[in-house]
Amino acid sequence: MKLGVIIEPNSNGFVADYYDGMLEFITEVENIGFASVWIAGHEFSLTAAVAEVTENIRIGLLTKPALIHPLKTAEDAAVLDLMCNGRLLFGVDSTASSEELAANAIADEQAWPRFTEAMDIITKSWSHDGFAYQGEYHRIPLRTSVTSIKGQPFTTEPSKPPFILPWRRAGMPYDYLTLQPKPLQIPHPPVFVSAHNEDISRWAASMGFSLILNSRLEDAASLSSAYWEELTRSGRRREEVTVAIVADVHVVDDKTISSANHALSGPPDQVLGGIKTLVRDTGAFHLLCRINAEMPTQEATLDSLHLLASEIRPNLEM
Repeated sequence: MKLGVIIEPNSNGFVADYYDGMLEFITEVENIGFASVWIAGHEFSLTAAVAEVTENIRIGLLTKPALIHPLKTAEDAAVLDLMCNGRLLFGVDSTASSEELAANAIADEQAWPRFTEAMDIITKSWSHDGFAYQGEYHRIPLRTSVTSIKGQPFTTEPSKPPFILPWRRAGMPYDYLTLQPKPLQIPHPPVFVSAHNEDISRWAASMGFSLILNSRLEDAASLSSAYWEELTRSGRRREEVTVAIVADVHVVDDKTISSANHALSGPPDQVLGGIKTLVRDTGAFHLLCRINAEMPTQEATLDSLHLLASEIRPNLEM
């Protein structure tokens, strides 16, 4: 079981102080020895700053591909992977509010098909050279004359000689595109899908992506069960993927009285028991600790994480 932290940026007050404090907090999370730190939201700039102030911790980014052009997302993520020397974990969320969709001129019923098409483009653009794409919502390159082959929207550029270098193609039809730069990790950074229902869990498994259980803890068992069933049905092995759980975690020493009544809040023994129950019920391998809004200060948050690392982690990371 690996331990990580997930941060949902929400600047209150002076923004510069807020982000400075967040980066200091993240460096301390790395010093404590956590396996990953995740930034929720399409925060590529903040994630790049995290890459600059850390050295070893894996860096997760949780984004919404349906709202951004997939090639923009693919390129930004590739640059991030290079900046952090191959430490990027690429998380995606298929959900979007009606306000977010309206702001991007997307109808509500288009959210899911746009998401799956964007993921197809992103992952394939990372691992292929020249390609063309003829999807329902995206045509790449915009003026390509390439048509889909056997109903498949993705077409790779023929490798028949003579090969023509891109800078020598002036005046020629621009039918294929190459994403540059490519990620450092081959074939691409690990992909994690945030799941809120069983359909998304099954889709993630069918694609061979890892899973983030980012809903109520009571639903974690059913979502993970659907995921593992589909993974087996797809002929994939458990060793190829990871299941992570997002949870509010608040650890206090045995002398402190905790006002919270859920399993992942309280003294170390209680929290350890709650985590082991989650692992048994879900097969999860990664716990992402959401920064608990109930904790009044960053110092209280760090105290909780230190206890989690010193009192609980030795009994989880075998």
